[in-house]
Order: sequence, then structure tokens, then C-alpha cells
Amino acid sequence: MGKVSKMITRCCPACSKRHAQLISSNCPVCGGYGTVTLGTAALSLHEPATVGIAVEIAVEAAARTIDTTMTLSDNRVDPLRLVMETLADAGIIGLPTAGRSKALTPRRHLHAVPDNAVTSTELATDYMPTVTPRDAALAAADPYTYAEHERPNARGLPIMSANGHPSHTARITDPMTPGNDTAETARQRRQQTRAAAVLIEAAPKVVTLKARKAAKTAAARTLKVA
Repeated sequence: MGKVSKMITRCCPACSKRHAQLISSNCPVCGGYGTVTLGTAALSLHEPATVGIAVEIAVEAAARTIDTTMTLSDNRVDPLRLVMETLADAGIIGLPTAGRSKALTPRRHLHAVPDNAVTSTELATDYMPTVTPRDAALAAADPYTYAEHERPNARGLPIMSANGHPSHTARITDPMTPGNDTAETARQRRQQTRAAAVLIEAAPKVVTLKARKAAKTAAARTLKVA
């Protein structure tokens, strides 16, 4: 493909799965930027779309290992943050959204190693498993919106993220609170959708009022000058 000089970014694989796609300032994947910069090394060999897809699948594959080998009481965020460092070391992603953490919170290692921060090399072994077709499928899966009458938490631990995504990335970065009131969430989101529609419907009126106000101000200035 030749030398890539322009920085290319993709949407954060984690924040894009949140409710209303709101960016988390503490997101372990994008660091609060909302985007992930694609690595120039990877872009020199592959087109941007390929690298962008690779980032999402790699994050999901790592999140699968974290999600299936650690409990909800473990620190499952820092390992995912370290995964981004590994991807940066491999040239798949780049700065600034993949910058190294200033401080790493001590965590429980998968293999009962004493609590401490691990290196990117150790992380590559622990959290970067072989990618499976399931990783790509879950990363691209649509969210499920629970109806008011459904009670998913009554059957055990949450099986989806707070926004209804089945992906492991979403389950780790946007976890659903155990025992969450599904009915209350459903009502709240319906209210938000209605309020959003009202907001958009009011936009033309706001523009008209602002134009009238500007016209009156301009007319008053003209009279004052005259």
C-alpha cells in the first residue's frame, strides 16, 4: 500500500456499544477519546477497513479470555487496558489513543501470580488468545432491548452488557448491574426516546426564533446609527 502519512482512526469498539454511544472518560479501550488510532505499521500492509476490523476482533478475543476466566469481583478493566498496549507494541494501533498507562492498578493475575502489573509480553500470552469466528460474530452482534415485563436478572448473573450487547468487550466495559430493574430501565429509555424526538422537533422553531432575534438586533443597530 505504500507509506501512510495521514492518521486514521476508527470508533472505539467499547464506547460504540454503550447506550446512546456515549464516550466513557475511563474507557480502557480508547482512554476517553472515543476513537482508536490505527497503527501505521498495520496500515502499511493492509487497507484501513481491514485494520479497523482487526482491532475490534482482537479486543473482543482478549475480552473473551478475561470475561471467561475472571469473576465479576476481579479487576477486569486493567487487563483490557493492557491489551491496548500490546496492540500498540504490535503496531496494530498507535498513539494518541493507545498511549501507555501512567499507572496500572494492581490486579489479580489469571494464574494466581502475586498481585502486580504485568508487562505487555506477559499480557500477549495471557490475554491474546487465538481468534475464533465467534469473536467476530459477537463483536458485530446487535444489542437486545429487554421489554418491561422481562426479568433477565431473575435467572442468574447478567448475560449481556448494560446496553444489551452480548459481546465480552461490552460486558467488561459496560457491565450490567446484577439485580438491575429491567422495568425501570425500559421506562427510562422510552422516556429518553420521546424527549429526543421532542428536542429534534423543536429545532426548526429555535432556529426561527434566533433568526428573528438577530433581525431585530440588526434593525435596532441600524436605527441607532441613523
